[in-house]
Amino acid sequence: MKRTGRGLTPYAPPSARDIDPTIELTGSYRRIAAMSYVLATQNPAALFDGFARSMKNEPACRSYELPCGHDVMIDLPKETAAIIEEAAARVVGER
Repeated sequence: MKRTGRGLTPYAPPSARDIDPTIELTGSYRRIAAMSYVLATQNPAALFDGFARSMKNEPACRSYELPCGHDVMIDLPKETAAIIEEAAARVVGER
């Protein structure tokens, strides 16, 4: 386990063995009106790259890449806020 920057809590990157194979994935996440996926590119990880590729194929998802580490909201707060605001505007626009 490594400690993230600025004295934050310890973070252990997920791996395939952390996923419980008994959980049934139903695909119900596709009902979410406005999905966003942010890939933090400073510390590449194959697991996150795979998620980013799959989310780029989801019609309701906007994908972003930000040049920072895992603590996106701390490293790039303005960019993170802009992504959240954009997602909120998409949801409001669909009502």
